Amino acid sequence: MASLPDWILEGIRTKELYEWLNYGGELVGWFSNQPFAKAMIGSLLLIYGSGNDAETDFIQYHTLRLCGIFRITDRCLYEVSPILYQVFGIPEEFCFPDKEYLRDELEEKVTYLGRQMLLQERERLMAESGFQVKQFLPRIDKQQIRLAAKRYVQMGKHSGDIAYEPRFRFEEPGGFSDALMLQYLDDETNTVRKTAENWLKKSIAVIIQKQIYYGCIREELSEMEAAAAHKKRAA
Repeated sequence: MASLPDWILEGIRTKELYEWLNYGGELVGWFSNQPFAKAMIGSLLLIYGSGNDAETDFIQYHTLRLCGIFRITDRCLYEVSPILYQVFGIPEEFCFPDKEYLRDELEEKVTYLGRQMLLQERERLMAESGFQVKQFLPRIDKQQIRLAAKRYVQMGKHSGDIAYEPRFRFEEPGGFSDALMLQYLDDETNTVRKTAENWLKKSIAVIIQKQIYYGCIREELSEMEAAAAHKKRAA
């Protein structure tokens, strides 16, 4: 048991839960007069519970709802509801990642991988995007570039501070679906890669436009800095 995570070792009845999840053959288990059911998807076990009351009426089977996700490979729990804390005595100080946490985590990983892909696979991504060459080029207004550079000077920014770093976000409310969450928990590497590919396929034209635009601002700001340095030396 020494290799088990703390949530199993320090809970009151958590070892019973672990035994049922990891070894139990029955799909339905009863704990403290509460029915729980489990269903396997890949390396995950979805845990369903009946609610917070201790009634044993079979009507509860009509109200089973997700109360936790157990990943077999590392014995981690996700989306843990109060009923699991109550029935199995999980210490209150233990917190488990929920869907919102997993969404934010996936966004960060897709952002990081997407930026690496833009550096290493830009030509492939552009070729496979379906966009025409002219769609990657922004409309450059020199006056706007100068005004933007002056604004950054007023903000105390230097040319080295100016760069566009794309960031991935699930914009639609249902963008991070339950199905995608389960895919991410079951196969993180492929899910991150596929999500990054889809993101760049849709957004690469806008991303490159913004990178070029901010690159022009950086060059203008660099020229302003060089002119200011020259003026200072000449004074």
